[in-house]
Amino acid sequence: MKKYIFLAGLLILAGVISAIFYISKPANAIVWHEYSGHVFEQAKKDHRQVILFGQSDTCPWCQQMEKVTFSDNSVVSLINANYFPVILDVNKYIDAAIKYQMMDLPTVVIFDINGKPTKTITGYIGPSDMIKNLK
Repeated sequence: MKKYIFLAGLLILAGVISAIFYISKPANAIVWHEYSGHVFEQAKKDHRQVILFGQSDTCPWCQQMEKVTFSDNSVVSLINANYFPVILDVNKYIDAAIKYQMMDLPTVVIFDINGKPTKTITGYIGPSDMIKNLK
């Protein structure tokens, strides 16, 4: 009897762990590329515009934007279909943050296929406003 209770407990534990893993890894997510000097070359090879998300781990609005805006299915689909998504930690890449004028966070800069900035969005925006800016 103890053996069956132990096995049932293991099955329940395995189910809980699987559920946690499934919830934490959405199937429809943006695959961010970490900023480097080569992201624009790679985006050009892929014939995609760059969307550069300037953020910091200590910025609550950046975290909110990741959690809400960049997790929205419509935003995710639009970015994955049309953009080369790049994340830039402004504390790690200070020179790039200055170059792209990321003085307030979060900042999103959209570049054309040739690497020229076409739009800068400063501050938190929700999914519907992000969609408007991406179209």
